[in-house]
Amino acid sequence: MSTEPKEGGTAYQNERMPGPGLPPWLWIWLAFWLWSLPNLWSQIKWGWSSMMEARTRDLEIAAQFPDMVKWKFLTYPGYLLESLPGIALAISVCLVFLPYLRARWVERKLSLGPPTQETESLTEIRRFVGEFTNRLTITQSLRPGQLAMIYPNRFRRAVLGVFSGFLILWKRDRRTAEGVLIHEITHLRCGDPLLIGVGSPVRGAIIWSLLAFVLLIEIPILIEHIDGYIRAREEMGSAGISGNVQKSGRGTFLSFGGFLLAQLFVFGGHLGLLLAPFTMPIMAIWCAELNADLATSRFLGPAGKEGRFLEQLRQETRWYRRCLAWLTHPPRWMRRWVMRQPGRFGMVTLLCLFPAGYLLKLFLICLGVILPVVGTKGFAALYGETVLDGVWGVIFDGAKGFLASLALPLIILAILTGIWPWLCSRWEAFFTGGPRPLLKIDRLPYFFAAGLIMIAACVCTSI
Repeated sequence: MSTEPKEGGTAYQNERMPGPGLPPWLWIWLAFWLWSLPNLWSQIKWGWSSMMEARTRDLEIAAQFPDMVKWKFLTYPGYLLESLPGIALAISVCLVFLPYLRARWVERKLSLGPPTQETESLTEIRRFVGEFTNRLTITQSLRPGQLAMIYPNRFRRAVLGVFSGFLILWKRDRRTAEGVLIHEITHLRCGDPLLIGVGSPVRGAIIWSLLAFVLLIEIPILIEHIDGYIRAREEMGSAGISGNVQKSGRGTFLSFGGFLLAQLFVFGGHLGLLLAPFTMPIMAIWCAELNADLATSRFLGPAGKEGRFLEQLRQETRWYRRCLAWLTHPPRWMRRWVMRQPGRFGMVTLLCLFPAGYLLKLFLICLGVILPVVGTKGFAALYGETVLDGVWGVIFDGAKGFLASLALPLIILAILTGIWPWLCSRWEAFFTGGPRPLLKIDRLPYFFAAGLIMIAACVCTSI
């Protein structure tokens, strides 16, 4: 392939899109999740049977003490907490294979459509994009505040939406604007648009799970606990007991402030159990964004270290918006680090980032077990009552089982990491319509990262 620049565009050569990046962790996670799909049905059946048993038990209690369980029915959805993320992800995976509907929704929401006039800037953008793929069409919107974005309209075809701010940037700082396009094109080369971006079903699954968690599980549980607390206060008042913390036949009784603190611990534990299944897809999304940043950094060269590319990206100022942004983009400090073009050690770190997500998932599961116990019974330890002894044994056994189950996934990840420099071109050709030249590839970081992941797999096997 010729490396001479074409008129109005740029030659497709290694200096433009150098070497392979990270493996397609998003698709690997999806394959693992589909393999474990039968476990979701088991979780749903277990949650449903537990909810029916609780309902039968509460009806028996209500026959004698109706006030004790009058709000108990609100807590029944809580038995489906463990299966809620799986249900949401199952719906989102089905939507992945309907990109046409997603494209129509995105275009209506952001007022994207075919350009009304073929300007010189749009012509140059088409030529630049054409150097890398012929499966990307362009739409335009006059909305301010955004630059460019990519979204799918077919399984292996996508649309590049450009906004007025990007056209201004194209004329003002051509090099940085090209870096923005390289970032989006890299997503297409890896097949990312089907799973991430505006209207991403995976992001939607996480957000809707959080809303359902708060509205259908936590608020009803809080209402039922407050009712129990008020009834207990009334019983203690009628018995002539007062004080912020009292010892009674029912155990240690907390003040209302202590009660709220206990509920905060319970909420944190439930939130940990909810987020644990989302750890790996979020980590895969982060890796996809860092991979696109890495390609942009290599394309921009020394200009990428100056940080002008990140300065063009929107930065959320409100804390809750920043937390939601972390569902689809890594923290800004990680992106700055990648834009500074990390060396071999940095590349090894990036390659091991997705497998390391399993440790974060284990941590969240442990929090989900410990915090509710601390919230409901832990304050009794202040009065000599031991409540955590049995919990440590459960956590230890559960952690051993979890790590043992990671042996096969880690072996697969290690093999894929080691051979990715050879598979990269074939994978990208599947989504872009043609292979790209690979002249010089530093394979050492891939071999080293594969070795580290394989060692972790051996450790898990020996547990």
